[in-house]
Amino acid sequence: MRIPESRKNILLVNDDGLRSPGLRALASVLSPRHTLTIVAPSTQKSWIGKASSYHKSLPYQRTMVDGMQAIMLDGTPSDCAVAGIHHFCPGKPDLVVSGINVGANVGDSFILSSGTVGGALEGVLAGIPSLACGLEFSQQETMQMEFNPSDDDLFHFAFAAEYVARAADALLGLEMPSPMLVNLNFGQGADTDSRLEHTAIARYDYGCFLSARGNELYHGGSAKDPSRMEPGTDMAAVRDGNISFSIVELFQESRASEDFASRFLSAMGG
Repeated sequence: MRIPESRKNILLVNDDGLRSPGLRALASVLSPRHTLTIVAPSTQKSWIGKASSYHKSLPYQRTMVDGMQAIMLDGTPSDCAVAGIHHFCPGKPDLVVSGINVGANVGDSFILSSGTVGGALEGVLAGIPSLACGLEFSQQETMQMEFNPSDDDLFHFAFAAEYVARAADALLGLEMPSPMLVNLNFGQGADTDSRLEHTAIARYDYGCFLSARGNELYHGGSAKDPSRMEPGTDMAAVRDGNISFSIVELFQESRASEDFASRFLSAMGG
């Protein structure tokens, strides 16, 4: 794998907030290697896609997370990415990384709903290569780590954080025909024996995630059921405990995406 010859400028965002063990684990690995700017929402912002806070004031606070400087913004993941790119980073970022999300962002319906992917999309729209990443957990574990994270959760992300850092170095060392959004996701318990798979985005109908509570409807999210997914899709790879990477295409032709995917897979040793 080609390692960047010098420190690069990386913007790190997420949708779970500064306390998220996924962001903390990844920041601790990226910070010694690159110039890292961390901008994260002040509250949990999952399932919000690429929403922006239109005509709203967005207070922010400079703070510390595990000894690293960070910015907590009262906005969406998309707001965090835009603020980081245009206001907080020391120059234009070389790469935007969003995650590591508590939960895999796989399947078209989940990807379009994902705040993690929404933050990464802002990077591509600004002409910056971007990497979205997530690690799958059970629905109960996901809820616990999203809303009540603890230091004890950090170890879950140790392997994924090192792997994402390798992927970031690979992306920084590869030429792209145009900025691309790579969506990298880990199956639950993924480790050194897990296989990296170039996958298609699964077509998945998550059904109605709203439940009735008197005269209100409650958004409780939706559990994934990838049992019927065919091999070669992102949901099947994560289901099988492997590592999925797919390219979320915006502007590039499929041929260019396939060529880049092949070079990325080679750079990662796959």
